[in-house]
Amino acid sequence: MFENPYGTADRIRQHLIKGGASAGATVDNFTFRIESGEFIVLLGQSGCGKTTLLRLISGLEKPDTGNIYIGEKNVTWMPPKDREVAMVFQNYALYPHLTVYENMMYPLAMLKIPQQEKEERIAKNAGMLKIDGLLKKKPGQLSGGQKQRVAIGRALVRRPKVFMFDEPLSNLDARLRDELRHQIAALHAELKITTLYVTHDQHEAMSLSDRIVLMDKGNIAQTGTPEEIYNRPANIFCAGFLGYPKINLLPAEYRETGYITQPDLNLSFLPVPENLPADKALHKFTIGVRPETIEILPLGEAGTPAEILMSEFYGNRTHYFAV
Repeated sequence: MFENPYGTADRIRQHLIKGGASAGATVDNFTFRIESGEFIVLLGQSGCGKTTLLRLISGLEKPDTGNIYIGEKNVTWMPPKDREVAMVFQNYALYPHLTVYENMMYPLAMLKIPQQEKEERIAKNAGMLKIDGLLKKKPGQLSGGQKQRVAIGRALVRRPKVFMFDEPLSNLDARLRDELRHQIAALHAELKITTLYVTHDQHEAMSLSDRIVLMDKGNIAQTGTPEEIYNRPANIFCAGFLGYPKINLLPAEYRETGYITQPDLNLSFLPVPENLPADKALHKFTIGVRPETIEILPLGEAGTPAEILMSEFYGNRTHYFAV
């Protein structure tokens, strides 16, 4: 087992953060708390403010208003180098003229620790990431997956209290994405570093996170475990963001019988949800039906007729798209 040298990772608190225009997207009145050792995924479409939030936490961007705390320390105006935060980027950000060893040594150069300890940190992290055989190579000699492992190793040698990933798997092919995703999960399970992970990929979010922060236009649309957001979405946007094939959204209305009805599909016996508004008799609604809850019946059995437009075969399952 790799000994955890990081100690207890700090929690992060952000109070009414607003800012980030220079990064191309803004966050607005963003209040959030991350517990020590949590793996949080910031999920959302491009331009919703995910990367801006990482830049604010790391100190690369300054907020217009609000405060950021790491542990009990207000770091809002603290220089990035003093925040004990490490970041891994989508494009690796390795120095092409330096070897893997030199890239990993680079963040240690300014630390006042013995040279032997620096060497030990590099050796341990290189072994853990299975890049110990690449230390003499330069980035141009590495595959995309190897480059990203080096980038992770370079961040880890600093022994950060907060570890942040900005779309780290976007440039990799499907096989490497799966492989590195599993390795990131294993690293977190072993090191317990408080982690923020930015992605637009729902599969990464659902498989890696303790909690997902689903963002929309600079605001939090919903926060919860993957299971909570998938099974109890807060609104139509949240319902449609997770799941493939996408959730079926159907118009419906309340009837005095105490049920919701959808006449076109003969759905007239759906019990009213507990969280329905008090003035439900005046409302029309949208019903969400996950594809896996729909059963294909033989002809002649009671059901709703549909025409299959296309199908997708995945080996252990087939997706049918119908109207």
